[in-house]
Amino acid sequence: MSNTLIIPEILRAVASHLDPPDLLACIQVCRLWHKILLLTLWHTIDDRKYAWPTILSLYDSEDSLGEQDESWLRYIFSKHGHLVRHLTITWKILIDITSDSDSSCNNVQVLSTYDVSDNITEEEEREERWHSNQTMGQAATKYRPGNPTAQTGRILSPLFEGMLTPLKANDRTPNQQRRDWETVQRFWMLIQRNSSLRSLRLDGGFNRLCTIKDPQFVYEILGSLLQLCELENNVVALDRQRLLDLLPGLQTYQTAFSE
Repeated sequence: MSNTLIIPEILRAVASHLDPPDLLACIQVCRLWHKILLLTLWHTIDDRKYAWPTILSLYDSEDSLGEQDESWLRYIFSKHGHLVRHLTITWKILIDITSDSDSSCNNVQVLSTYDVSDNITEEEEREERWHSNQTMGQAATKYRPGNPTAQTGRILSPLFEGMLTPLKANDRTPNQQRRDWETVQRFWMLIQRNSSLRSLRLDGGFNRLCTIKDPQFVYEILGSLLQLCELENNVVALDRQRLLDLLPGLQTYQTAFSE
């Protein structure tokens, strides 16, 4: 091996131009490369790219790739999550994993979400089919597609007590409604545990999971992000002046709501 590529600074400079698949191959070359390049590999996680869509869609299913199932995902984020600085999420299951108390994902600086309500794993799809078949076979007073009954789930923190409103069921099963209810809470808990955030994008897709009845908890969580410089908010109408009072370092604020 060339001595040049043993110099950490040069190796990191070369690695900055590599895509994650190539980085993954490099960290398997030797222990030294693994130690030096692991931070670069985990610096940016975008679940829309590379192998992530396949891994997450097969999450904990019979078709999982090798050991890339629930235990594998939770293990790697508990081990390497502290290295993540840029995190882009489009899968609800990744919100569950990164917000979990066992995850070390608490040093994120840039957090973005896109179309979170659209993606579903094979396991979730299988569960929904089972619940749908079970409920469809019950009495008419029970759930059926079009039933407007809104289901809530657990309150994961006192912070959310009385703050959220479930959506009408329409074609969503009670199990799916409860799942979505918890996903919204877990996402805000993920934000709360990453006080180092400098940039945050809140996707409007969360409004297809449940509705924020009172934004008080939003102000409380955002107010703890003292390093936040950029905020794109497509989730709930907020008072711009109150935000500036809470976040004097905020330089850019974009919102889908008229003020």
